[in-house]
Amino acid sequence: MLRLRTVAVAACLVWTAIADMGAAERRPLPPLLLVSLDGQAVQVSDISHEGNWLLLYVEPGCGSCAAVLSAMPAEDYPGMAERVTVIVGGGTIEQAAALASASELGAAKWVLNPDRSARTALNIKQAPMTTGVRGTMIEWTLSGVLRRSNEMTSVLVSWLRQSPAPRPSPGVD
Repeated sequence: MLRLRTVAVAACLVWTAIADMGAAERRPLPPLLLVSLDGQAVQVSDISHEGNWLLLYVEPGCGSCAAVLSAMPAEDYPGMAERVTVIVGGGTIEQAAALASASELGAAKWVLNPDRSARTALNIKQAPMTTGVRGTMIEWTLSGVLRRSNEMTSVLVSWLRQSPAPRPSPGVD
């Protein structure tokens, strides 16, 4: 009976995550106007990672954004923050640096999008926006946060732990 209950709860968690996630049309990351925390221009290729990684869009003063930024405690998930890029929309370099230093994702790549043009380029309706990326291809998006923090953590960590699909070798059919 306990096993059946556990399976039912797990199924509900997965269903909730799927219902809340937006099935983004698979597309490449668009060009973005980004600035590093030391004031240098940054290209999309500079923020990309190989394999599966997360792109988080947050804004200063956004309460829900704080929930996303604390969803993967570094001590519980060592090495995962290095596969996350955080875009801070609007605000100043100082505000972005303060968010980075207060976040569980301090080891992530942090960049600023001063004019918030990433909102349009990435089709962001509200902050925060979590995007699952494989290489330079957007695979899925999640607008806002999930109701329970453990559900949010599960979605993020599962994506980062997932092995990328094998790619065929060049010249092999």
